[in-house]
Amino acid sequence: MLFQKYTFYWSLCVIHCVNLMLQDLGETYDMRS
Repeated sequence: MLFQKYTFYWSLCVIHCVNLMLQDLGETYDMRS
């Protein structure tokens, strides 16, 4: 049970971090144009 909750929380964290990285990449790409 605890492992399932931990995995769910970790998945949300990973998704959030990936979204932030993609946003940063998008902003960097816009600056170059």
